[in-house]
Amino acid sequence: NVKLFYTARNMFELYLVVVPTYYEEDLRELPQMSALHYNNCMYLAHHLLTLGHQFLPKLPEHLKRGAATFVDMISPMRNLGEKCFEDQLRKQSHILLDILDGGGGFTDLYATLVEKSIQQVCLQLRKLSRVWKDILPENIYKSALGTLLNISLNKFLADILKLEVEA
Repeated sequence: NVKLFYTARNMFELYLVVVPTYYEEDLRELPQMSALHYNNCMYLAHHLLTLGHQFLPKLPEHLKRGAATFVDMISPMRNLGEKCFEDQLRKQSHILLDILDGGGGFTDLYATLVEKSIQQVCLQLRKLSRVWKDILPENIYKSALGTLLNISLNKFLADILKLEVEA
C-alpha cells in the first residue's frame, strides 16, 4: 500500500513536469489543446483534494498519522492549467490586436481594410468559440471570450477616438 501511495504521487509529479514539456508547442499554438490541458489540470486538482482521504483507511498506521494526502500538489496542478490557458489568452489577444492594427486606420482610403480586419476579428472569435465551447466550463468559456471581445472593442474604440482627436 505504501508503494502504491508513492507511485500515485510520482504519477502526478510526472504529469506536472512531462505534459508541459512534451506538449509545449501544441499547448502554445493550439487553443483547443490549452483548453483541454486547463480542464485536465482542474480535474486532477479536484481529485487530488479527495484522493488522500479516500484511501487513508487503507494505508498503514505510520502514513495515517503523517497525514498522507495529495493536498500539497493541488496548487501546482491548478497553477499549471491556469498559466497555460492565460498564455493562450494572451496569444489570442495579440492576434486580435495585430488584425485590428492591419486595418490601416479609419479613413475612407482604408475603409475596405478596416471592414476586412473587423471581419477577421469576428471570424477569429467565432473560431475560438467553436473550439472552446464544448471543452471549457461555461463560466470560463464566457469569461475568456468576453475578455477577448473586450480587448478587441477597446482597441477598435480607441482607434475611432484617435481619429476624432486628429480631425
